[in-house]
Amino acid sequence: MIYGTEKFNEFYDTKIYPLLKALEPGRQKRLLNYKLTNLFLIFMTLMPLVVLIMLFINVRGGSVYDFLAFIFAIPICIIISCIFVMMFIFHKTKTPKNFCRYIKKVCIKDIISCFDNLKYNDQEIPANLFTESGLFSKFNNIIRDDIYTGKYQDVWFHLEEVRLLMYGMLTSRFGALSFSGAVMVFPTNKTVKSQTIIASKKDSNINNIQPYAIPTMIMLLGMIIISLIIIFFSQEINLRIIIFTLVNIFLLIYVIFDTIIKSQNYESVKLEDIGFDERFIVQSKDQIEARYLVTPTFMDRLHKLQTAFGTKNIKCSFFGNKVMFAISTERDLFEIGDLFTPLTDPSQMQKFMEELTAVYDIIDYFKLAENTGL
Repeated sequence: MIYGTEKFNEFYDTKIYPLLKALEPGRQKRLLNYKLTNLFLIFMTLMPLVVLIMLFINVRGGSVYDFLAFIFAIPICIIISCIFVMMFIFHKTKTPKNFCRYIKKVCIKDIISCFDNLKYNDQEIPANLFTESGLFSKFNNIIRDDIYTGKYQDVWFHLEEVRLLMYGMLTSRFGALSFSGAVMVFPTNKTVKSQTIIASKKDSNINNIQPYAIPTMIMLLGMIIISLIIIFFSQEINLRIIIFTLVNIFLLIYVIFDTIIKSQNYESVKLEDIGFDERFIVQSKDQIEARYLVTPTFMDRLHKLQTAFGTKNIKCSFFGNKVMFAISTERDLFEIGDLFTPLTDPSQMQKFMEELTAVYDIIDYFKLAENTGL
């Protein structure tokens, strides 16, 4: 692995910069096509509205046929405009992301070659570890993006960008979001007896409960109340409303008991650091071991990790012989190119290296390579 700013700058100047410079004309061409396509789609969105205005002008001094043509054209013009609006939104969001994927596909192997034993899209984090960690709410679908596997100081680590989604009766067809961000897994040199979870205060999506359990309870309770009011004031017995009410009551009871039972598996751990207690919750099955793990040094290192990724929501779990960190963010991490920024601008690469080296810093922070434990 390259250490120090000078060595990385030398690597950047000799290997990365020439590669990105060669790709820069292609970025400029794609950007021009992107802007021209946007203008064309805007023009095509407005054209049906212009046609409607012209037909409306003709109606004021025209015949019955002009009026019928105007009435007939209204839905057609609206549909055409809506189609081009959707095309515009799709193009505006997807094109920059597709460019980022293209640049990464071309450059990533050369860029990460400055890190020893680092591979891209080589080995995924096993799905069962997400559940075993207790860091997330229920999910049944994993969307993976960037996957890094590496070895540093004899410690193997996995790093991924993931989105965990839950599809089911209580969620929409788009799925409830259990988590979005970066997940890191490291082995430890000591097996903990009882699981310990540290999470941001506002993060309720932990312990494998129903995603957004409290809002779900409120929503179900609201639907039950509305259904009961309809039944009470209805003059006829409506079996559909009764069945709908009973189903919601069953689901509400299920969510409540599921949340209570899984929350009772852990005890709340109070620490001496008041500031840390105000920002994080600590749950464990063993108070003594939890205090051994969550030391003032650990709190400081967790805060540094939070700062490195620029996020307020971070959580960590010690389970078995592993430790997992989950950093919540909606922005794309580990990007090496931007459609709207020259590829030769070093700031983008600097941000990428800062995010990636933060993983190596974590191993140093938590001394995972030492046999003395955490």
